[in-house]
Amino acid sequence: MQESVSASEPRSTRSASYFFAKKPYRIALTGGPSAGKSTLITFIESTMNDVLCMPEVATTLLASGFPAPPPNNREQWQRSFQQAIAHGQIELELEGMRQAEEQSRRVIVYDRGMLDGAAYLLGGNEDSWPSDLERFTKVTGETLSDSLSRYDLVLHLPSSACYGAYNKASNLHRFENADEALLLERKTLYAWRNHPHRIIIDEPDKDKKVERASKLLSAISIQFDRT
Repeated sequence: MQESVSASEPRSTRSASYFFAKKPYRIALTGGPSAGKSTLITFIESTMNDVLCMPEVATTLLASGFPAPPPNNREQWQRSFQQAIAHGQIELELEGMRQAEEQSRRVIVYDRGMLDGAAYLLGGNEDSWPSDLERFTKVTGETLSDSLSRYDLVLHLPSSACYGAYNKASNLHRFENADEALLLERKTLYAWRNHPHRIIIDEPDKDKKVERASKLLSAISIQFDRT
């Protein structure tokens, strides 16, 4: 039985290790812009009753009125935005654990995980990425190891920009052009590179990508039910 959150202890200050060695199986669904994550989640929600999907915090914030990036000083905006996302991600994941316990769900799929935010704060010079990633801990308030330990599996769907089929118009809150999407793809791969269990679904056809990913999730759900 999953241990409940104590009302006397603020949820946002709880150690990640307190929650994240327990059931259910936690998956961070990640990838560059226009990777097919939303399509996969829609499919999961309509066909897999034992899997709980939690929404992307960034999209939720923007849809709720968080200002879009300004034409100037976009770097400062991004830092503020990622700070807001990090706080929201912590609460979202704790709520996901609570709902999964109540609903007896075996698997949780989070539309992006904590370290996705790091990809948006890495600089343009690849040599600076290690130190940039370390500085991201000041945004989250936890170590990189704790951020990685939030998830049992990282499922990466490559951006459609990798296959020359980038579609910016499919999401009103997507601001990157194709070149920027490719760079974010590389940064996202880098941010998650140290997770011990990462699967990359390298498939240019979106329908086949969703099919492969959903079969993987079904297999995980069945296997996890036997443990």
